Amino acid sequence: MTAEREAELLNELREEEEELAELEETGYFDEGFARLDQKLKAKRHPISIKLPSEVISRFKVIAGQNNIPYQTLIGVVLKRYVDGKIKIEEPLV
Repeated sequence: MTAEREAELLNELREEEEELAELEETGYFDEGFARLDQKLKAKRHPISIKLPSEVISRFKVIAGQNNIPYQTLIGVVLKRYVDGKIKIEEPLV
């Protein structure tokens, strides 16, 4: 992955962080997260994935601010992506 692409992905993560913060302020995040977390817990499969340290660190910070486990937050973000609720403007590859 190029440094430019990594910067783009980190920018997208920052935008998601802002959206999560907005949801948290309205109280919607807590309710929506609780429902989604219950659905995710029902069908979890352990995986191994390599991510840049900065991405993991940012997930940990965001998760800490929301009092949720960072791995659960990663699962929520991935679930929202595959459900089409998070859009990526340009092709990934």
